[in-house]
Amino acid sequence: MSFTIPGQQKTVSSACSVLGVTLSDAWSDVKVTYRRLAHEFHPDKHEEGGADAAYKTARFRDIQEAYELLETFKDDFGRVKDAPSARDEYANTTDDVPEPEHIRIEDVVAYIRYERTWYKALEAYLEIDVDDVARLKWYPVPTHTHSIHEVRVVQGGVVLMTHYAYTGQGIVSLRKGLAEWRRVEERKNAAEKLKSRFNSSVSIVSKMRDLDRPTVTLDYLASEARSAFRSLTSSYKPTTPIQVEKLFDKVDEEVERLEKGGPEVIIEDLLNGVLYHSDVTANQAVIDAVRSWHIRTNGFIDLIDQSVLRAFYERRITSERIQDLQLTGLRLHLEDYVLEELIDELDVVAPATIELEGSKGLTAYTLNYDYFERDGQKVPVATVTLPLRVYEHNAPEHGKPSKFPSLPFGIELRVQILFEERIIFAGMPGEDLAKKVTKFKRSRSRGKALQGAGDDFGYGRYQPIAASPLPPWFKGTRPRW
Repeated sequence: MSFTIPGQQKTVSSACSVLGVTLSDAWSDVKVTYRRLAHEFHPDKHEEGGADAAYKTARFRDIQEAYELLETFKDDFGRVKDAPSARDEYANTTDDVPEPEHIRIEDVVAYIRYERTWYKALEAYLEIDVDDVARLKWYPVPTHTHSIHEVRVVQGGVVLMTHYAYTGQGIVSLRKGLAEWRRVEERKNAAEKLKSRFNSSVSIVSKMRDLDRPTVTLDYLASEARSAFRSLTSSYKPTTPIQVEKLFDKVDEEVERLEKGGPEVIIEDLLNGVLYHSDVTANQAVIDAVRSWHIRTNGFIDLIDQSVLRAFYERRITSERIQDLQLTGLRLHLEDYVLEELIDELDVVAPATIELEGSKGLTAYTLNYDYFERDGQKVPVATVTLPLRVYEHNAPEHGKPSKFPSLPFGIELRVQILFEERIIFAGMPGEDLAKKVTKFKRSRSRGKALQGAGDDFGYGRYQPIAASPLPPWFKGTRPRW
């Protein structure tokens, strides 16, 4: 049922769409809706000259005019069942479909098209151009149905996406859906452009393997790039096309490095720990021993650094094939870097062990030399592991000096305290470490001991120690001190 006031262009159908009501609603509900909208868009409710002032003023005027129009036909509201309307006319038929309606909502031009479902129900679809979605303010009310069932966003006559409006989803939801659709389409288009690089990454890895080149890094980079590429089309992960392109660029750089060939590629991967070689793993013990001698001799013995290792590998590796690498000996020998006859001529050398008095007399304990980072500087440190009782016997007490020996060349002594085959504390021998040990012994008697209070270098962590079990004859609760 469509009404027209003489001398005016608006109809009841368009007025209902402005207020968001239908003829089946009671007039009391129409008045409530009108008052709510009038209160929301009233000129006194927004700042004059604001960004949306013009829109709200025009909206308030449309609301006023629509209500004045509908007030003339207020007796027809809520009587749709008694007075057959255009909706009922087509709802009772099984074959006829109304003609499309050409509508205009402010400056938005759209179409309302009707279709029959498989169960003969009539549904209305709003067809709107993709460029007009941002300017759409509300859904129009169809002439032959009560509401819009679905919104179809088109471009050039092609449906880009559909949005279900019958579930109560509003204009904001439509815009969000369109923005998400655009993001997905952009990712799909980017995936199409990157598809050739995806296929080439698979073939190039196979090619490098056939050439027996070290492809450990290439395998990792290619796997990461292919996984990011698949996420563009198979999921909504926050992977952008730019990130995928950067990953494929890294694959190309690695391929370029491998294609140059030569032993330098093998040596670079060995130094970076990418390739495995049994001799390279064993060489770490030699490097640690040379570092220990470097500290003990105050720098007289040179360290084995990256440049020394590179020069050694360059003399040994002459092939770029992985199979030849496994047959090449790369073992370092300590006697080539530490000459005992030269060390014997030195006046002062830090000791390899220290003797400390315990319950069984003097016992030699091994010192492990290494560098620790402190305040951005490398500090030479000798670490010794002692049982708890041996440390207590030699630790400094109030008013008494420490029995731990001092080391030359400014080397600091670091103690690791061993208790029940576990390191409970580590640090420099002094009052702070002694307090931790005392607190540990007191708390252990209560079953609340904590292991690993940490040291000056950040080593150690708190770990609970189980309380000693109560004897079977004990009854009651554990006493609290």
